[in-house]
Amino acid sequence: MSEYLETVRQELGAGRVTAQALVLLFREAEEAEQRHDLQALEQTLELAKQTAQAADEALAEEAERLIALCEELLQRTRAHAGAPAAAEAALCPGCGRPIDASAVRCRACGTLLV
Repeated sequence: MSEYLETVRQELGAGRVTAQALVLLFREAEEAEQRHDLQALEQTLELAKQTAQAADEALAEEAERLIALCEELLQRTRAHAGAPAAAEAALCPGCGRPIDASAVRCRACGTLLV
């Protein structure tokens, strides 16, 4: 289990939700999508839903956006899993994360690729 998810579970167990929990869930969702990890995305979506229910008024809107993002990433990852395997992804020269072959700029670190 991810350290991010465990931290959010602990916050929920303690009966509180902070903006940091939303940031951690967002990071986990991005990283799980990069790994094409359906199980981690499903866990992140479930925790995002629990967070939205427990969030106060100030964080509720952001929690709902996180749910929508998780659902989109999950759908995209499921579609990718059903697609034939593509060629090995290129790696960003700035941070080493996988990038799309048609990318102009790395999403993670902002390195210009053209």
